[in-house]
Formats: sequence, C-alpha cells, structure tokens
Amino acid sequence: MVWDLFPYGFAWTRKKGVLDDLVTGIASELENAEGRKEQLLLEMDPRTADEMFTDWERGWGLPDECTPDDVTMARRRAALISKITQLGDMRPTYYLSIAHELGYDAELFEWRPFICGLSVCGDTDMLGNEDVRHAWELNIYGVVQSYFECSIAVCGDPLGSWTEASELECRINRTAPAQSTVFFYYKEART
Repeated sequence: MVWDLFPYGFAWTRKKGVLDDLVTGIASELENAEGRKEQLLLEMDPRTADEMFTDWERGWGLPDECTPDDVTMARRRAALISKITQLGDMRPTYYLSIAHELGYDAELFEWRPFICGLSVCGDTDMLGNEDVRHAWELNIYGVVQSYFECSIAVCGDPLGSWTEASELECRINRTAPAQSTVFFYYKEART
C-alpha cells in the first residue's frame, strides 16, 4: 500500500532491493502506529482501558479508604465507573442504590421526632429532641452472622460475630450529609 504513494519510473523500481526493504520497514512501522492509535481509542474510556487503567484510578483518587485491599479487576473497574458517574443525592433511594451497587440487600429508615397532634400511638416516631431528625438507620440483610451456641461453642468463643460491610459503611458515611448520623444494623437475610 505504501508503494502506491510512490511515483512510477526507473528510480522507483518495485523489484526486490534496498528501496523495497526500506518501504517495507516504513510500512511495518506505520501499521504498528495505526494499531497503537486504535488501542489508544480504547484507553480513552475507563470501561475498556487496560494499559492506562491505573492512571484512570489515580486521576479519580482510587483506591481510597473505602476500597478493600483484595479487590478483583472487575470490582476496581466498577468502583471507578461508579465514582465517575456518581452524581450524589439527598434522597434515601440514592443511599439504597449505593448498597445495591455493592451487592447488599438493604433498607433505609429515617427517624423523626414524636410531635404532639401529628404523631399517633403505634407510629415509629422516636421520643426525644429534634436531633433524631438527623439520624437514620440502614438495615443490611443477609450479612454472615454467627452466634454463640451452647454445647457447640467452647469457652473463649465470641458471643456473636458478623462480617461487616465496611466498604458500604465507608461510602455511606462519606456521602451522607454532614449533620446526619447513620446507624448500621446487620440482620439475617429476608425471606
């Protein structure tokens, strides 16, 4: 194909020789450059980046304190895409979407103070001052839990243990409004 760019004549012979070797070498390098250009197009998108993926992570501040150490490449890529596309929100559905994105079944409950004339017996309103307006709870279902069982456990075993969703807690606390307090409750899987 490079030969098509050359003029015709005695000086530009197409026979095997020094000029042919030179043109073949140039053509090979141009082909390599074209391939690298196509790869660079893939590297421009973090969903398909490979060679420049660590540069994408560094540019967006990853890994951060919310990222566990033993993370697969797929999880790292999902965390990066999430950070790039994350818009933020104050609604409960946003915080539930963070939990679902990380693979947790969760439910959010906003507390509110008991108000005479508005609250009724049996409501879930809290007794207390106005500070409960800024507290909410996130119930996380299906987290691995184990309890001390008589005749099975031995002295020295903990009375209970569970696998905490530390990545979820970190991301929720980082994105929650500054005046709010989040309580995390771990519960058995819903049926």
